Amino acid sequence: LVRSRGLGDVYKRQAQHRKQQDLYIDFMQLALVAQRTQNWVLVTDPKRNVVWCNEAFSKSHGQSYESVLGKPPGYLNTNRHNSEEDRLRRLAELDRGLSVRAELMHRLPNGQEVWVDVDYQPFHDEQGALLGFTVVATDITPLMNERLRSATLMKALPAGVLMQDVQGLSLIHISEPTRPY
Repeated sequence: LVRSRGLGDVYKRQAQHRKQQDLYIDFMQLALVAQRTQNWVLVTDPKRNVVWCNEAFSKSHGQSYESVLGKPPGYLNTNRHNSEEDRLRRLAELDRGLSVRAELMHRLPNGQEVWVDVDYQPFHDEQGALLGFTVVATDITPLMNERLRSATLMKALPAGVLMQDVQGLSLIHISEPTRPY
């Protein structure tokens, strides 16, 4: 009886060890993906200060890894494209431990402006306390520039525009009152 109980403990420990190994392998694979992607990947504390960033983030910001640690990434700053009202709403959502995703203009330390699709995802401990956020930002500057060019073109047209998909569904409908000539 004593031997079988001891053997059960051994099997339990082996199963736990295998589970830890599997988790470690999963973690290492995710870390490798985060490190090698061209997207900017961050981990922050609950106050949204950087505790880890990938090389793509530090290189694009022209700063060393060490110099970004402990600082906020600055995605939610107000500028001519990002309203203060939206910024405060997003910050309140993050303060409540919610996820936030937005397309924002971000100014790099060198002054260059880039559009980013930024996604904040909270992570919590087993009791539900907020531990921080994972943040992934994708440079969408070419896409946003094309959107702005298209919008400018549409406004300049003297007539309304209707764009449809292959099923005939309206994708864009812009109609201006006719102008007398």
